[in-house]
Amino acid sequence: MWGWGTSFQSEEERAFLAKRVALYARQVGLFFLLLYAAGILIVASVAPADLVSVHLHPAKIAHLSLVLLAFGVWWAVRRPACSRVALVAGDAVLPLLVNLCSLLVAPFMPPGFGVTFLPT
Repeated sequence: MWGWGTSFQSEEERAFLAKRVALYARQVGLFFLLLYAAGILIVASVAPADLVSVHLHPAKIAHLSLVLLAFGVWWAVRRPACSRVALVAGDAVLPLLVNLCSLLVAPFMPPGFGVTFLPT
């Protein structure tokens, strides 16, 4: 009833869901980790004096927390004894928290703090 659209009756279905959630969490974690690493490299090369202050900004701390959350979900659902609650929580909560964190942090980002693909 409370499967949040995720139901599995057999061990094979549970294992498939665990692999799918683990793959998603790993991809999200790697994506945000690569963005974080690129931010370190870019700030270190463009404004090395601001490296610490930029990475102590709440937006960057939230960014790092998303990396840790995604890899935490990846680790939790890869365990052989992963519970149904952990699978459903990883499947439902990770996308919600990624978007919620972005929504809450975006208004507090200083002007020019971000990557733009087209000059303005």
